Amino acid sequence: MRSLFIIPVMLVFIACNQSKTKEKKEATQKDSSNMVSDSAGANKNLPQRAMLPDEAMINGLLKSKGHEKWRLITDAEARVDSFNYYVETVGKARVKNPDFPFIAKGDFNGDGKMDYAALVMTDEKFDTTTLTKVVIFLADGDMIITEADSDNHTTVDLSPKSSKVHGFLDGKTETDIKLKYDAVDVSNWDAGGDYIYWDGKKWRKLHDE
Repeated sequence: MRSLFIIPVMLVFIACNQSKTKEKKEATQKDSSNMVSDSAGANKNLPQRAMLPDEAMINGLLKSKGHEKWRLITDAEARVDSFNYYVETVGKARVKNPDFPFIAKGDFNGDGKMDYAALVMTDEKFDTTTLTKVVIFLADGDMIITEADSDNHTTVDLSPKSSKVHGFLDGKTETDIKLKYDAVDVSNWDAGGDYIYWDGKKWRKLHDE
């Protein structure tokens, strides 16, 4: 009789152990899916994305130019308000451009070839915040590091050739410009934005409040 009593008790013990193990495993998986780096901004519940289509290429180009610690920013590090809504809902932006909003493609210098612009995490800091920079990679191999610094509130997109844009040229004179070539549309969610463009002679920045 004693042995018959022990068997049900052991079965209950095993069942409880299995239940606890399952709960622990599910909790670990949930924590893992939400894990982001300490430098992340507002997207603490956003799972780490798979690599963007051109991410490896951008990171490789940065490394080849001697910027070993620079890399494309991740979704989780971006401090864009309502990021997931912004990327996935409004016009389903990543359907149109899978690299949105951190890589833009266009002919930025008018040579008829595809160039890239990317929002890059640098090894430079302002106070305790790591700065991002907008870097343009030309098809001829040149890399243009622009003055468009930010603290992760930034996105980049294409402003196509012939578009009319308005702003302060080099931060000074207010003017309207019709773009001769494709431009990089830099949006700073906390401080307006910039158009980075080639005027045929040099790179210019038009600040849009």
